Amino acid sequence: MSANGIGLKSRLAYEEAIKAYQDKPLPSSLFYIVMDLNALKHTNDTLGHARGDELIKGAARCIKKALGQDTDIYRMGGDEFAAIVTSEENEIREDIAALKVRTEEWSGTHSLFLSISCGYAQANETDTIATLCERADKKMYEEKARFYKESGFDRRRRN
Repeated sequence: MSANGIGLKSRLAYEEAIKAYQDKPLPSSLFYIVMDLNALKHTNDTLGHARGDELIKGAARCIKKALGQDTDIYRMGGDEFAAIVTSEENEIREDIAALKVRTEEWSGTHSLFLSISCGYAQANETDTIATLCERADKKMYEEKARFYKESGFDRRRRN
């Protein structure tokens, strides 16, 4: 288990995993999933970093439980996570649906809600690992934009 106690891998481990896929064809069963917490900056700015840390840990636990204990999940930075998975698309959809349920059911000691935007992409014969990641990122940012639009949350305001 990693030092964070939850079993996530580091950014360095992520970079090594990505490097292993460079300069070689990607299997069509390869999926890249990227996840990003919604409203973390607002939580940090208005409620403090301890509550933001609670959200990060809650997100990590929800992601690990939804994607499975054997899945390599990487903490990319503050509120970003990624997974590189060999699977079937229907299983990926089920895992992401399970993540949504887990985040909706999550309850922290100090924080009231947890929301994660996800994007995923399946490798095809023309993808490089970089284009696979870009396609997943694009979907994640589209979902993030929907979250902010539908929730009425203004990520630029501090209160």
